[in-house]
Order: sequence, then C-alpha cells, then structure tokens
Amino acid sequence: MQFLNLVAQDVLKRFGNDLSEVVMVFPNIRSSIFFDQYIAQNSDKPLFSPKYEDLNTLFSNASNLETADNLMLLSILYNIYVKHYHKETQEVEIETFDEFMFFGEILLNDFDDIDKYLVDASLLYSNMFDLEELNDDFDHLTDEQIAVLNRFFVDIKTNRTRLKENFLSVWSILGNVYDDFKRELKSKGLAYSGMICRDVIENISNTINSYRKKSYVFVGFNVLTRCEEALMEALKDKSLFYWDYDDYFLHNQTSEAGRFMRKNIKKFPQATLFDTNNISKKKNITILSATTEVSQVGYIPTFITSLQKQEWQSPDTAIVFCNEQMLLPSLRFIPQSVDKVNVTMGFPLNQTPIYDLVIRLLTLQQKGIKEGKFYYPYLLSVIDHYYTSLTFGDMAEVKKSINDKKLFYISPEDINLSIFRVVDNANQMVDYLLDTIQQIGIATKSVETDFARANLLNEAIFRVFSLLNRLRDLMQQGYLDVKLTTLISLIKRLLSSESVPFHGEPAIGLQMMGMLETRNLDFKNLIILSLNEGIMPKVDMRASFIPHFLRRSLGMSCLEHQDSIFAYYFYRLLQRAENITLLYNTSSSATSKSEMSRFLMQMLTEFPNRQIIKRITLQSNVATRIEQDIVIEKTPEIVAFLMEKFSLSGNGKILSPSAINAYLDCPLKFYLHYVKELREPDEFTDELDNRILGDIIHKTLEYIYRQIGKITPLDNKEQSGFAPFEVSKAQINDYIEHQGKIESLLELAFANKYFNRPTDKSDYNGKQLIYLDVAKNFILNTLRFDLENAPFRVEAMETFLKTEIKLSEGFSVNIGGYSDRIRLKNNTLWIDDYKISSQIQTSPDLPTLFNAEPKPKPNKKRASYIFQSFCYAYVMSRQQANRTIVPLLLYMPKLKHNEIPYITIRGERILDFKPLIDEFEALLKNTVSDIFASDKPFTATPSNNVCSRCDFKNICGR
Repeated sequence: MQFLNLVAQDVLKRFGNDLSEVVMVFPNIRSSIFFDQYIAQNSDKPLFSPKYEDLNTLFSNASNLETADNLMLLSILYNIYVKHYHKETQEVEIETFDEFMFFGEILLNDFDDIDKYLVDASLLYSNMFDLEELNDDFDHLTDEQIAVLNRFFVDIKTNRTRLKENFLSVWSILGNVYDDFKRELKSKGLAYSGMICRDVIENISNTINSYRKKSYVFVGFNVLTRCEEALMEALKDKSLFYWDYDDYFLHNQTSEAGRFMRKNIKKFPQATLFDTNNISKKKNITILSATTEVSQVGYIPTFITSLQKQEWQSPDTAIVFCNEQMLLPSLRFIPQSVDKVNVTMGFPLNQTPIYDLVIRLLTLQQKGIKEGKFYYPYLLSVIDHYYTSLTFGDMAEVKKSINDKKLFYISPEDINLSIFRVVDNANQMVDYLLDTIQQIGIATKSVETDFARANLLNEAIFRVFSLLNRLRDLMQQGYLDVKLTTLISLIKRLLSSESVPFHGEPAIGLQMMGMLETRNLDFKNLIILSLNEGIMPKVDMRASFIPHFLRRSLGMSCLEHQDSIFAYYFYRLLQRAENITLLYNTSSSATSKSEMSRFLMQMLTEFPNRQIIKRITLQSNVATRIEQDIVIEKTPEIVAFLMEKFSLSGNGKILSPSAINAYLDCPLKFYLHYVKELREPDEFTDELDNRILGDIIHKTLEYIYRQIGKITPLDNKEQSGFAPFEVSKAQINDYIEHQGKIESLLELAFANKYFNRPTDKSDYNGKQLIYLDVAKNFILNTLRFDLENAPFRVEAMETFLKTEIKLSEGFSVNIGGYSDRIRLKNNTLWIDDYKISSQIQTSPDLPTLFNAEPKPKPNKKRASYIFQSFCYAYVMSRQQANRTIVPLLLYMPKLKHNEIPYITIRGERILDFKPLIDEFEALLKNTVSDIFASDKPFTATPSNNVCSRCDFKNICGR
C-alpha cells in the first residue's frame, strides 16, 4: 500500500471525519493532491478536509514579511554590494548588473543557508581572519565559480594564493553586506525564504501564536534545516510525524540513504509503525544499459506496452527522469494509445522553442544590425524559426526574395513585420520582446495536437513573458538601470537558468516527473532513466562561496549531504514498487560518466538475496552506419520512367555528360537526382562555392568575347544573333592592358549570376571582394593563354551540342550539353572547357573513364572532367568529320600562356580525338544501355571520395 494511503488511514483513525483543525504539512503541495484522494477513498462519510501546506508556507504565514522574487532581491543586493565593495577597495570601475548576477545568486544562496541553519553571520564572516591560514584549496568550487571569483578579484588566472587573498578581502565586507541587505529588505517588508524562517524562529515566543490549529501533521520529510527542526520542536506537543523509510537503509549505519532519517526518528518519533520491510519483498527488477540517452527514451514504448492498459491509465505507473532534459524528447515516444499523461516537473527553459527564438531575437538586435539594416544570417535565423511563420505568416516569399536577390542587408521596411524592428535602448528591447511573445502566445493556442507537449510549450511562453514583464517593472521602478548590452546579457542569463513549472493533474494517467517530484509518492510500475554516475547522484551541489570546511564545521548543508539526499530519494522510491526498470547509458558526456550510478552497483552487490535482478544490454535503435550495399532494383515502373524521360520515343530529354558522370560515379546518386528528382536546396550564403565562382568566370569570358565579336545584346541567354568571328592579338591585349574593362564585366557577371539584381561595389563584402580579385586573375590567365594562341576564330560560346546515339536495345537517346567555347585555327576545332580547379586530371586509358577497371580502386577518383570534355569532342567529331578535333581542359589557376594543356591518355597527348571515337562510342553506348538495363540495379558507390561532396550522403548514410 502507498505511504500516503497508510498515513491517510491512520489520520482518519485518530481524528475521524472532522479534519478542519488539522494542518497536513508535506515537502511539496503535489503530495496533498494524492493524499486528498486517499482520504476520500478511506472515508465512507462526508468529511471536513484538513488544511494542506508545505514548510515554506508554514513559515510565511507566521511572518509579516513578504517573499520577494529573485530579480528584486538581486537588484537590491547589487546596489548594496557595489557600495561596500568600492568603499573597501577604492575600485573606480563598477561591475554591471549582468556581471554581478551570478556572483549575486551565490551570495543569495549563502545568505539563505546562513539563516536557515541559524548561523551567526558576524562570526562566520570574521572567522577567516581568526585562522592562521585559509584551510581551503577551493577544489569544491566549480570552474564557473572560480571564473566569477577571478573576474571580481582583478582577473586572477592561476595564482591560488592571490585568489585566496582577494577572496579574504571580499569576505571581509560580506558581513556588512549581509546586515545592510536584510535591513533594506525589512524596511520594504520584503525577505528571502531563509530570512523569513529565521525571523519566525528567533521570535518564536511571538510567532508561535500564529499556529492556532489544534494539530500539525508532518509527512514524508527527510533532511531538515535547523529552522525546520526548531519549528517542529516548537510544535511538537501538538504534532504527529510520519517518516517514510525502509529497514534496509535505516538500520544499516553505513547507508547514506538513512543518514538523516535515523536522526529525525530519534528526535521526532514515528506516529505509527508501518511495514518498513518493503525493499526485501519480491520485485521484478531489470537494469538496462543503453548506448545513449536517446536509446533509453526509445525504450519507453516497449515498457508501456508491456503493462496492462488499466495500469498506465491509472497513476500507478511513472517514468522518472534523473536528467530532466530528456522530458521533451520522451513525450514524442509516448504511444498514441496512452490518452492521459501527467507531467509534473521543472523542465529547463533553455530546452524550449520560445527560449531559442528569444535568443535569436537578442542576437539579431545585438550582432545583426548595421546602419539600421539586418544582416542576413541573423535575420534568416529568426525567419526560419517555427514560431515566426506560425505567428507572423508564411515567411517563404520573404526568404525567397532575400535568397534570389542576394540581399545581405535588409531594412525593416522591406519586411514590414513587428518582429523585425530595430530597438535603440533597454526599455524598447523589453517592450519589443513582450509584444512579440504576446503575439506568439496568442498564435500557439490550440496548435499543438499533443496535449502534454502543448501544455509544456505554452507554460514556457508564459514563463518567459512573466520574467520579462517583471524585468520591465523593476526598470520602471528604478531598481534596475541598465544599458542595452547589459540588458541583453541579463536576459540571456535569466532565461538560461530558469525552469518551466509544469504541472498537470497528478492523480490521473501515466506519470512523468523528475526525481525530486517523487517525494512521498509510490508507484507499482516504475521506469527510471539516466541512472549514470554524475547524474544520479549529481556531482555538484548548489554554488557557494562559504568554504567547505566551514560549512561542515557549522552544520550547514555540504556535498556529503547531497549524496545522502539523492540516495534517500532513490531507495525510498523503490520500496513499494513491484515492476522496476532502471536504465543507464554507456557513453560519457559533459555531465555524466559512462558507468552506472553507484546506487545500481549497491543494488547488485547489497540487495537482499531474494531479489533477482535481470541485466540487459539495449541495442540502439539510432541508425548507425553499417557498411553494406544500398541497392535499388530497377522495377518495370522505373525502367518505364527512364524510357519516357530520355528515349527519343518519349520526351527525349538530353542525357548530359553530368548525368552520365553521376551514374558512373554512383548509380544511386543518378537514381536520386534523375529518377526521384531530388535537389539539395540552395543555401544562401555570402561564401561563393566553386560552382558559382565558375559560373561567374564563364559568364565574364563570354561577355569579353561577345564584346570583341560585337554581338549584342551582351547578356543574350538564347544565344540568338550569334555569328562566328575572328579574334586578334590586339583585341585580347586591349583587355589585358585595360583591366578595368574586365572588372566592369566581372561585376556584371556577379550581378547576374550571384546577386540576381543590379549591384554596385557597396553590395560586396570583404570575402566577395577577394573572390572578385581571384576571378580576375583566373580570367587574366585565360586571356594571356588566348593571346599566345591568337589569332583564331570563335565558332561558338556556351553552345548546346547534342547528337543521337542508337542503342542495341532498339531505341535512341540524345547525348549532349553546353560547351564553354569552340575555336577554329588551321582547320582544327579546339573544344575549350574552363576549369577553376588546380587538380589536373589524367587517365591511363578510355575504359578507366567509364569505371571499367577489372578491380577499381575505391579511393581513386575517376577523371570526370576528361569524360565530359570527350563527350563534347565526340559530338563535334560526328558533326565535323573533316576537321581535327582537340578537346582541352583549361585549368585556370595553372594555365600557362606558352603551353597548350593537352589531355593525356595512355601517356600520350590527344592531338586529334578521331582515333578514339569508335572505342569511346562503344563504351558510351554500353554505359547508357546499363542505365536502362533492368538487371543493373542502382547501387551505392564503394568509393568514399565520391561521397565527400555528394548532396545525398546523408540519405544513404555516408
């Protein structure tokens, strides 16, 4: 039977149905909801319910002080600290509130502990100087705490002795800061939690009168502060105490789980003796090791479906998260058959979409504005967010316009949406964020179909709005006076440390919660995730500047206490469970080790003999690449599609050298590109990839020669009006001597091929100016080569070449593509193919171009440039049978004016393509036939070199 149910039965037995004079005190209010149900279940008559409170409320009700929120407390503390610090150190530079905030939070925590444990602050903060040396090496401080100390103590980096000296100098003022802080709060009727507790206890002779109820029942507590102990002692004569424990850890003096319980029971005896031998009762316990936390989450459906439906429909089943960041992904793994899910835990705000959007908005305002315009990467990060399109309409057209026109700086007026406006000061920033979040909150209502997820995300939006609203109040009331940059940092810090208070109806459906929320609750079926050392128990305690040895000597909470607290949570939760599944992962992370929690090790070595614990290794469902062939069989439908697309009896689309190259490199790539017609979306960036740079250079050379040939208009995409023309050395030299002409045409090519709009130099950023210079040098190399080989006649530029080939299968296809330039000199046609690559390709023979080696080398690249050039030479050879055809690859970075870069095959320069035409044609026809052959499936290439730049490598797992 559940612990709270046992308590409910005993309370009814003692007080009957009139509980109006009874105050039930729980560690958390959630327990009261379950307890209320048990009271109702165990009473067959109408009853007067008790009053439910937690300890914080019990203290607050007896005090005239009001608990202030953290922001208010930090604002007041900041002003007091700055006054004392600069008075003591004579420092001129004043830390910003943002810089102080983390330090201030640690001070607040320390002051809170000082008061809750009734420590004499004046003694504590003077104690250091009574010692001959500071007996602490600061190893208990985290790196972040050390960093904060360093920042406040004149940027000390490594010298621990100097760090201690500075620590002591600050320590000396903290007593005065503590006193003045409390004095200031009291004058305003405000306090922090520990201050209220101390006020009540130190004035208990008066405050005891606030506790007028006849009976107080304390249920399910474990670790107690001195103030809490003192209050229980003051109310002891009219109180009952119910402790939840098991003999397994209570009577074992070495068990950390029973550390506080042994003391509590001795001081405040158990009201009624329950069965405390539950851990030794037979249970089904399974420990699963998984490769990752994601694998653990993937096991949730298996766990749920193993239960009877009535079990996961009732609150008898719980999923418990030691790592609370796994809540959101876990919600997606809950089967649809589970119609009622209750989530009760604090979820990290920085894991929610609204946090992500706010950070993007802050970054946009902080880094993404120049001269009143938004810089595109920061703007696009906001445009791409789900909440932006949901709230402000479809962003596709806005994004398309920015991409198409290559708008690197966009004015707010061009978009004309309230989310895209420039803010000038801190007040405007808060108003801007509040306005945006309010609109998002309205838009997101009833959008999510997953009820539990919708609740969480809406709660997160509300939480962010509330925090920002509170920030605005403090600014308007004068508690905070911050600049815009400080405000942005402050908001980031505030939100990153917050949790979403996510509460549902606890007594209904499948329960999902963190370990802290399990206090006082029992479940028949239990699955606990992330039971790794470092997560359970956590390795770090709450940040503190009170040295560890002082905390321990003064009886304050310390690291050993934390281990004991988590041990109690864990073993208490197992007591009454029957079906227990415990998971940990075998991979290390920044927060956890790859080993199971010490609690699991203890279970395996110390649990009663009757407990048989099964151990299972969970295989990851996350796709890991397995080296195996990916095969797409050519079904009749696929063959019919290919015939319809490429054969002359169908649509007769041209089979280009690029398409055939794709097939030769990787048949699967050809299938994805030309059959499934998948395309990698164009990524908008101010970087120029080689393809775009090559297009710009090609276009500029075309412009130059169109000017030489007096062909107008200059940018004639249809190539109409083109006629062959002669080119002299003088005409080429004119461009080399007057490079401004090249630059103007290069800028025109940039405008047409990259920006897609008219431009001037102000549109270029630093990177693009560098690309402009690189392109000009490549063009000059080409012109110097042309100068050496002039005069010649330009027969064609950017001209589409094609020819029909008949296959033995009885159908024909067109082969062809765009040739960069064809020159005629001395009855020889030179097929020029511009390349901006510096990697000069060679091939031992023609079959190698077609991947027809008996044993192809997996990591050797095929000479695809040569294949493409030979395709154009093949087409021209069939059309110009009486002329010599010479294919050339002009590698612009290495092009020399006095050398002709002949292609070499079998170690010989290709001075005429005609001797190769028959062999090339046979190999080409065989390859094209293979594309259509039903017995030749589309398979993935064995060569990793091919995959490195493939658009589809993520699809096939490469």
